[in-house]
Amino acid sequence: MDEDGATDAWKIPARAYKQVVSHLDSGHDEVVRFYAGKTIENITAQSVNAGQQFASKDTAEMLLHCYRTSTIDGFKVSAAVTISHICKLNAELFPYIFTEIKCDEFCKILCDSTPRVQQSFITMLNVALI
Repeated sequence: MDEDGATDAWKIPARAYKQVVSHLDSGHDEVVRFYAGKTIENITAQSVNAGQQFASKDTAEMLLHCYRTSTIDGFKVSAAVTISHICKLNAELFPYIFTEIKCDEFCKILCDSTPRVQQSFITMLNVALI
């Protein structure tokens, strides 16, 4: 973890960042998209400084699309968790996400999804309430 911000180990070159995010695009194979999403999930879970690079509306939009369209259950879970991570890093994303995922869909996710997805959306709701 990089809470102290003193480490250079988490510096991600802009080119690498753009490559990872670009592979979330639906034009790529779903397995490639899954690993791009998982990479972002891992970075945002471990590094505040590096994770903030991914905490943007564009990344949130792509992750929401992945969540909604993926046929791989693990990818749906990973996308939800990653959306939660980037919301914690940039609380201004929640209004956008809540606009995209309407209240009834949000409630359905809380009632019918896997526990890990439910927890991710509860975390986003907590971030919004704070």
